[in-house]
Amino acid sequence: TSSPSSQPTKNPTSTVISGELDVPIVPHSTETLAVLLPPSQLHRLLTISQVSSNNDHAVPVGRSYDGYNWQTLHPLLLDIECTESSCILAIPPNAGIVAMHYLIEEFTPDPATTDEELAKLLLQGTYGPTLESLEEAKSLGSAVAWVQDQMSKPITSLREHYRKRVSAYAKTDLHHHATRPPCEAGSRWQRHAFNRWRDIGKTIEEVSNRSGSYYLKVDGIVRTEVATPPSAEFSLGVTSYVICRPDRDNAGMNKMSDFYQHEVSGEQGTLLVAANADGCIMPISIDMPAVYFSDTDDAFGGSIPSVNLVSLADPYVFEAKVLQDINSPFTCDDFKATWPNFVIDNDTGLFYLEDRRVELYDNTDGERTQKKRLLEGRCTQSPRTFLNEDTCVPRSDCSPPVFGGDFILNADNLRKFYEVDGKYVYRLQNLPLVGTSAPCKTNSNRFVRKNAGEDGSGCSSGNTDFSSIVSAIETSLTSLDSQERNDVRVLDIEDVSMNCEDSLDETLGASFTATIPGTNNLSCWTHSYYREWSVFVMNDWVANHPGNPRFFRESKPNPIAVVAEHENTSKSNEESVSLSYPPWSFHQWNFHNNRWRFESELVGSWGDTIAFDDLPPSAKSANVVTALGGTVLAESSAVVEVCGSPGEVANDPNLGNQYLLQKYGDAEEEFASTLDQDHDRWYANHMVWNTVSLNSPDQLRQRVAWALSSIFVVTQNDIAREADVEPWAVYYDIFVRNAFGNYFDIIKEVSFSPLMGEMLTYEGSKSFAYQVERNGAQLFPDENFAREIMQLFSIGLYMLNQDGSKQIVNEQPVSTYTNEDIVNFSRGWTNFAHQEDERDNIEVDWSFGWIPN
Repeated sequence: TSSPSSQPTKNPTSTVISGELDVPIVPHSTETLAVLLPPSQLHRLLTISQVSSNNDHAVPVGRSYDGYNWQTLHPLLLDIECTESSCILAIPPNAGIVAMHYLIEEFTPDPATTDEELAKLLLQGTYGPTLESLEEAKSLGSAVAWVQDQMSKPITSLREHYRKRVSAYAKTDLHHHATRPPCEAGSRWQRHAFNRWRDIGKTIEEVSNRSGSYYLKVDGIVRTEVATPPSAEFSLGVTSYVICRPDRDNAGMNKMSDFYQHEVSGEQGTLLVAANADGCIMPISIDMPAVYFSDTDDAFGGSIPSVNLVSLADPYVFEAKVLQDINSPFTCDDFKATWPNFVIDNDTGLFYLEDRRVELYDNTDGERTQKKRLLEGRCTQSPRTFLNEDTCVPRSDCSPPVFGGDFILNADNLRKFYEVDGKYVYRLQNLPLVGTSAPCKTNSNRFVRKNAGEDGSGCSSGNTDFSSIVSAIETSLTSLDSQERNDVRVLDIEDVSMNCEDSLDETLGASFTATIPGTNNLSCWTHSYYREWSVFVMNDWVANHPGNPRFFRESKPNPIAVVAEHENTSKSNEESVSLSYPPWSFHQWNFHNNRWRFESELVGSWGDTIAFDDLPPSAKSANVVTALGGTVLAESSAVVEVCGSPGEVANDPNLGNQYLLQKYGDAEEEFASTLDQDHDRWYANHMVWNTVSLNSPDQLRQRVAWALSSIFVVTQNDIAREADVEPWAVYYDIFVRNAFGNYFDIIKEVSFSPLMGEMLTYEGSKSFAYQVERNGAQLFPDENFAREIMQLFSIGLYMLNQDGSKQIVNEQPVSTYTNEDIVNFSRGWTNFAHQEDERDNIEVDWSFGWIPN
């Protein structure tokens, strides 16, 4: 570096004068005036102001105190350049009609008190002093002691703060998130008899009981007992009525019932109802009933578990409590896997209805990682990276269990998935023939016997003109044994030509009468879509299908969930496991165009024999396997490496549901209103930052993190993830964790952050050779990050002297890098991609589907 000059170098056309105390300085009319500012002394404050001609108005320009360099001030922000020995102010020319001058003044403030000195320290090192922080600083005795104390305080992680306060509503277990079992400590319970999200569109039925009162039932399950039925109390005119959520009321606004019960004040919410969904345009408001049963034996055929419930830490959430423990002799066996469950609070004697919520698991360290109920019963874990490799441990208890045995895909067996484990496992039927060729035009065909037991005379309107198709069906049946021929319902005839011509597609979706080989019995087989009568796990689409919000807004029950949940009056399990597609009526292409979403959830075809170990991960559970006659051969199949993730703590139900959790399955506009304290979903990430920054004890760390984040900028303007919280918290925690660390670690973590990869566009960047060889395109790697990591994050644009001034050669500043450097470095920032495996146990933006760390 070059040696610094003794004075700052101003424009050679400038006039340089020495500024003196209380002597007006008049600016030139045509050129800049350079003023050599006097130095301040210890316990002295010097200011320079722009003063009007009549001295009635002054605008601050700069200040210096205690011998420190001069600082420029708002609003003028005039240029002040300083060396180790002097500072020069550049006063611009004043060619206007308004006369003014500049004045340097000296002030001798009263000696600062200890409180004032410490308050000044806290103003600089925290987000603002409080009485408590001031007293703490005084007790430490000095600024040095305060800084040391701040650096030793535990880290307050934004991600941890967020995750602990997430207790999101979830209708069912999702692929990436499990619901908390009702018998587990922390499960959530409510006093009101109907649920804000599960019951919209459901029908309440009034049924008199033997005690002379009335049960209010939904899906055949008693929800509460009332002395006077609402139909009489509110003159409804019907004893069966729908719970409404009007899409628009008379004022043109969406409207929801008020779901709450406040035992202390006796206040209760309201429930909007109508005779049917169409009537929900003008619903009737009735009182929200609390959960009550005079005789649980009559209502349920047995006792309700007695438990100890505690209030949430948030005093404003008065209608909900969480489970502390279960009272003997009751155990988890007394709770259902399906919603709803009921309990009686041992302390108050009041009844409560289950309010099922998401359970997040602790995955901060491989040693503590919990085994997950979903995904084959394995442990949740993060892929190994340089960030978490120190947390990775081999675990013999974290791989999926090994199951033995098999079962048949029939109605009784499929129903057990719901009854035992709350899984929506359905046979899909009536799928449109989208993308399907007529049998004569393809060698791969599916035929389904849909009316077995009623087709002894063959098809009522079968196609008799294509005998070769009938022959192919009978030949396929011949390959089966006699029992299988009678039981089989789905025939997949692969790699077989039908040897027919069908220019008019008469065989597409047609039915064919075939004789069952070895008998004189006839059967009817219908040409079908290739997944007709296939069995799928539908949990994700119970929550996620885009048709569900439409039904919700129209006050209709969830069209996928209702198949399993409705009261089965026919007593045939086939009714409760068969989903006629599409129930939404508006999108015949929906299944075909989104079939990639389903394939991983395919169980098999109706009537198939399936080995338990071959079930999709989302369907596997020890409870279901044993209920279907299988066995658990081993609790864990292999030793696996389990890695944690910084800040991936469990949620704490006692802290309530303060922030929105984006889940794969959020297709519902109402989910932001499930929060215990409503706020706009787009502001959640700001709320997390504000709450932690203003209230965390490690204030100095948080201030340093803010300064670092102002260098390594990512913005919502450039990354369309406004509703997400956890990815932003993960990114900001880079600076929180490394606030007192080294700069290299920060740059490395930032470089591998998906947010920065999107912000500076190097995610997915490919080398020139790759583009030529794979795509035949002469495209260079993205240069954005290669440039900014030098210009913004490290060496800057120009070489500097030791005093921070620019190095000048031939009257030009010396550049730190060239365009050739950018091109070369861009090659190193290629082939960055998001983790391929979608993580569970974190906030998942299903429209993007990437891992935050």
